Amino acid sequence: MATIKIEGQEIPLADDIANDDEKLRRVLAPFYPETANASFGRETKDGNLVVTVTKRAGRLGLNPLAALLDAPRSLNPAVALYQRINDAGNLTPEMIAALGEEIEIACEAGSEEIGAVDKAKERLIKARPHASIGVPMGF
Repeated sequence: MATIKIEGQEIPLADDIANDDEKLRRVLAPFYPETANASFGRETKDGNLVVTVTKRAGRLGLNPLAALLDAPRSLNPAVALYQRINDAGNLTPEMIAALGEEIEIACEAGSEEIGAVDKAKERLIKARPHASIGVPMGF
């Protein structure tokens, strides 16, 4: 029986799992998500295998969900202009024509925003799952 040392704790674990990095990561990941990037040091003490888990800096980058939650709330510029025009009441064709440049700018900005939302959606779809640090209520 091997001993796994992680975060000041010692966990007994079968030797066949403790000797294989991938198996060890799969077993520890639900409880210690940081093991995804950890390194494992192995030594034998008193005839028993001791595996010391050392955290390594993970991938630096943006957490897509956190970025979305922290992003300022705004309305798509094209939708905002539509609402402004709609709230103005019955506009004549001349009045709408006078807004032509503003409409073009709002449509272009709106299209760019839709592209940014699509990119964020793709990042979320491709993001690696992470083990929860807590147990959801009801479990």
